Amino acid sequence: MNIIEKELFNTKALKISGAESPFWYTSGTFGPFYINTHYLFGGEETAEKAMAFINEYQKDKYDFPAMMTRYVLDFYNSNKNFEKVVNHLIETLRANLTMDEVDYISGGERRDWFFSYIAAYILKKPHLTIYKNLVVIKSVNGNTERLFDGDGARVLHIADLITEGSSYFNYWIPALSKANMKMPWTYAVVDRQQGGAAKLAEKGIKVIAGMVFAKSFFEGAFKDGQMTQSQFDMIKRYMKSPSDFMREFVSTHPDFLRESIDGDEKTKERAIAFIRRTDEKG
Repeated sequence: MNIIEKELFNTKALKISGAESPFWYTSGTFGPFYINTHYLFGGEETAEKAMAFINEYQKDKYDFPAMMTRYVLDFYNSNKNFEKVVNHLIETLRANLTMDEVDYISGGERRDWFFSYIAAYILKKPHLTIYKNLVVIKSVNGNTERLFDGDGARVLHIADLITEGSSYFNYWIPALSKANMKMPWTYAVVDRQQGGAAKLAEKGIKVIAGMVFAKSFFEGAFKDGQMTQSQFDMIKRYMKSPSDFMREFVSTHPDFLRESIDGDEKTKERAIAFIRRTDEKG
């Protein structure tokens, strides 16, 4: 296991569900594992504290980049495990890219910022803060401005996670395109192998990942005692075919959807989205 894979378990960024209680995802699907990649920022408590900082100050678009850079840099200098995660990120980038070709490093609202700001600082690149309303803020040595025209600049986007690629296609790529910039490369701390990386590659974007949710990763985690046999068996079924896993689980657990609809509002919304998607597919 590399340092990112180890820290996913050490920080509880990666959680494995019980065999009878898979996790609901935002997309209205469900599966046997859930990941909060930003927990690599020292664990849940320190990560959520940092998220509260982001929520409080991100609206100050021109002051926020310098504030976030200082915040993440201070933590990088004080937390050895986060330092190792970031150093692995930097080493991976340097091994896969010619950094002289990169004009900017970008990160999207909000979890990307745990990693993009520190990468830009270490690699001495200007940072682009991308908001979901497609506003792009350029920051260089503490100076900030809204970027309207990047003159065809080449951007390396740093993401916390790639799943189906929706954030890229809905926000990050359109924002950069609107500002006359292109994204030849992206780095994701984690690639969940849910099709997003393949879609980006089809668009000519080189995808680099700190770690990939491949079968070999879970096999190693099982051997290391990070999960039970039943959890490992469930993950293997899911990775073979998420759609078959969900269909079979609903069939063998007839109360699962009803109990989910009777749950909290977020769980209810995701369960209803799943039912609608299933009905549409017939």
